[in-house]
Amino acid sequence: MVESSSCKPGLQSSGLNFTSSKTKSTSGRTIHQKTGLPLPLLFFLLCSRAEAAREFSEETADALRLSVPGEIIRGPECKPHSRPYMAHLDVVTSQNNLKSCGGFLIRQNSVLTAAHCEGRSIIVTLGAHNITEKEDTWQKLEVIKQFPHPKFDYTLTHHDIMLLKLKEKANRTLAVGDTPPSITIQLHPT
Repeated sequence: MVESSSCKPGLQSSGLNFTSSKTKSTSGRTIHQKTGLPLPLLFFLLCSRAEAAREFSEETADALRLSVPGEIIRGPECKPHSRPYMAHLDVVTSQNNLKSCGGFLIRQNSVLTAAHCEGRSIIVTLGAHNITEKEDTWQKLEVIKQFPHPKFDYTLTHHDIMLLKLKEKANRTLAVGDTPPSITIQLHPT
């Protein structure tokens, strides 16, 4: 779940705050010095979530989405499709459970997500403002290859990052687009 005080990129939640003095800029990208991660990626990893269910099917995924409450806590809802690079992942685990994760569309055929979202199969939904309400803007794409970080440690959650290759390229629309070339997220201490 995401805890945010506004829909502007940033994270101001209990204890998970970063200051600009702990960041450096390289090649137009802002990097968190302690972790060495680009701030958009760090923000994403802190905000990803997972939900479980027993079996995977389109009906089960839809039923799960309809039973999950809103994802924004103490924050306003963002303007629909103002973050066209956001991706929702329906993941079938090795135990045939269903979990949900988030990600970023970084190229028309690539999504960046957390390595703990690895599974037997993954379907990516793009163009969704609210995953519980179907829209004409949705694009559902199959993942054909998963590339978790080679040093990912599930027990310690170190190197929790993964690249996904999509079976087809996403169609760029007003509701679906990859990350801007120089996205910057400012995180401030409380």
